[in-house]
Amino acid sequence: MLYNDFDTSEQRYVTRLRDNEGRWLRDLSKPVYDASAQSGLAVSINFERLALLRPDYGYFARPGHTTSWMPSDDEDGLWVVPLDGTAPELVVSLSSLAEKSDLKGDQHKVNHPMLDPSGQRCVFLYRVFEHGRRHDSLWLLDIETGALTLLVDTGMVSHLVWYDADWLIGYMRARDGTDGYYWLDRSGHLQPLAERKLDDLGDGHPSVNSRWVVTDSYPDKARLQHLRLLDLGTGSVEHLGAFFHGFRYAGPQRCDLHPRFSPDGQAVFFDSVHEGFRRLYRMDLREPSS
Repeated sequence: MLYNDFDTSEQRYVTRLRDNEGRWLRDLSKPVYDASAQSGLAVSINFERLALLRPDYGYFARPGHTTSWMPSDDEDGLWVVPLDGTAPELVVSLSSLAEKSDLKGDQHKVNHPMLDPSGQRCVFLYRVFEHGRRHDSLWLLDIETGALTLLVDTGMVSHLVWYDADWLIGYMRARDGTDGYYWLDRSGHLQPLAERKLDDLGDGHPSVNSRWVVTDSYPDKARLQHLRLLDLGTGSVEHLGAFFHGFRYAGPQRCDLHPRFSPDGQAVFFDSVHEGFRRLYRMDLREPSS
């Protein structure tokens, strides 16, 4: 088990590792975004840069974080963090991404890195801001070789999930300008997911288990967030529920559902504020995920 924390004695963010009994094993010198037991590696980004550019995902525990020194573009970007406690390595710098990109914005950052099932490849967003407008591109890193591949450069890429070692599912903009859920392979090939049956509610946070995809939506005009289940085998979509999200939680304090399957696929866990408090919920599925 691992989780991010703020070490008050050293005034820095760390990752705490504990065993199944909750006993402390070690601390890692960087907070991680994703980790793989398969490869023994994790990936990290600068959460204080996120606090400045995307407060929804940033960390604010260190006093003076908004005015403190920020690493140079040569010293910041995407890090690989070994779970055995050896030193992290900066594998993709912001300066190298800026050189590869045609955009020269005012600010830029890395976000949403995700390791594939083997833990040897990582996709991540490179987001550039220019005069208040943002441009997203999606990159694939082979951690072993260091090879970097540009997968999508259409301006909008949102949340994704690895389906298997070769394919991802996510919400993004295709080359023809159409936003929606797509299959994406490691060469950058896009094809619409499930005849666009999930596109009507816009962006969400997909999770996969075998042939099933669960995803959510942002609040609609009635302030309802919707949870839906797609069967990739039949193409059918089941509406699992709608959950009220009041204006009290608007802005960076918003609570996305962020659904995730249980390891056995028999349940979905999600965050919600529909009862007036931010809580974690479990919904048992009627049919087994097989």
